[in-house]
Amino acid sequence: MKEKYLLTANKLIALIALLLAVSFYSCDKNPADDIIDEGDASEITMFLKGNYINFSLAGVGDATIDWGDGKQTETISLTSESANFPYNYPDNSDYKVIIRGNIKQMRSWGYELSIDVSNCTTIERLTVSWGPIEEVIVGKNQSLKSLGIYNWTQIKSLDISGSAIDTLICRRGEITNLNVTGCVTLKHLECIYQNITTLDLSTNTALTYLSVVNNNPKFETLNVSANTALTYLSCSDVLSLNVSNNTKLTELYVWGHQLTSLDVSKNTALEILHCYLAPLTDLDLSKNTALKELVCFETQLTNLDISKNTALKKLECENNQLINLDVSKNIALEYLKCCDNQLTNLDVSANTALVELWCRNNQLTNLDLSKNNAIKELICNKNQLTSLDLSRCNDLRCVIAYNNQLTKLVLNSKISLVDIYTNKLSAETLNVLFYGLRNIISTPGAYDSGTLCIGNNPGTDDCDKSIAENKNWTVFDDDTYWSVY
Repeated sequence: MKEKYLLTANKLIALIALLLAVSFYSCDKNPADDIIDEGDASEITMFLKGNYINFSLAGVGDATIDWGDGKQTETISLTSESANFPYNYPDNSDYKVIIRGNIKQMRSWGYELSIDVSNCTTIERLTVSWGPIEEVIVGKNQSLKSLGIYNWTQIKSLDISGSAIDTLICRRGEITNLNVTGCVTLKHLECIYQNITTLDLSTNTALTYLSVVNNNPKFETLNVSANTALTYLSCSDVLSLNVSNNTKLTELYVWGHQLTSLDVSKNTALEILHCYLAPLTDLDLSKNTALKELVCFETQLTNLDISKNTALKKLECENNQLINLDVSKNIALEYLKCCDNQLTNLDVSANTALVELWCRNNQLTNLDLSKNNAIKELICNKNQLTSLDLSRCNDLRCVIAYNNQLTKLVLNSKISLVDIYTNKLSAETLNVLFYGLRNIISTPGAYDSGTLCIGNNPGTDDCDKSIAENKNWTVFDDDTYWSVY
């Protein structure tokens, strides 16, 4: 019996000793050790010289921040919503900041000199903007998917080769060297207002979106032959551009004073094409039957055949040398701007869906809009028009027809803005026009005004402006009205 009690007592003593040991270990342990195993640390390192830093973080669970000033490490709680973490230092010294935890997103406001996320195995998105920051180190990071660098940082070189980034956006900065080779996951790349002169995209075969715009003037060559998955391409100031391999392109934007030719015959999926401010003398669109939007202003085109582009909804071909423009096959056309050409005739009778027509500064003597009931805005100033009947344009709100030869003008009843400065309208014709104007009734909170410019017409001085003014129209009978058209 005595031995039995001794055995029980020994077991009790052993159990008490075990509990004391566990309690002692728990009290002695650093709470931060429960956050992340130092052997598998997911960390971001930053270096700065200054007395202030600020960044935002989003993630999961607790994390720690060592502010690098010798004080105790701070423990923070991360959520899916980004939170700011500003910190003040006692002086403008060098500091090393280390963040450890399950960090998903980070935004830096550029107070630091460098950010290193090469050892952060959880980060998915990093955004850097402004400030003196000079370096972003990505390394071979496989978790980072999106990197954005904005607004005039001091970063000169950026290397994402071998990383798993799929979206890289660099806007407004001083990057001279951009290395994306080996980044086979890259799908979206923007390099805008930087200082690069070359860009190797030969290994970025997954690219679907590429914008390389307003870079160093020496950036003259862009090779996209390997980027066959591209659906969107925007580039400027290149000497030449070969898109024959990019058959999936649906949007192409290219401009600059050096591009003399553009072959889009292989790009049959194109829906939007902008090619302007370039000395193009020819543009063959016969294969681009899916085209919905064409912008080709300020080139040197003397001919533009869009007869095969029956899906076209928007056409802007201003500032060219066009003598003729046939839009009879483009029955879906809604927006047409053909200003500053040499057109003597413009037939829009087939374009019944037309909403805006700008044909300023041509040599038109006639303009028939009797079939264009949907039109809302007409800009036809600086032509040689002698009459204009807009009575069937039921939705027309704006007519800019100054500097013509108009002796007759018929408006609709919904018009709000009429500029007929410098024409040949008599007082009688102007009075008839005034009588046909609608009454302007201002509704609180709504914009509804009537503006009429009749200066420099034969009947300007003798017409009865009060007819229009009594209907709450503002009448300008001199050249004080300034038109934006």
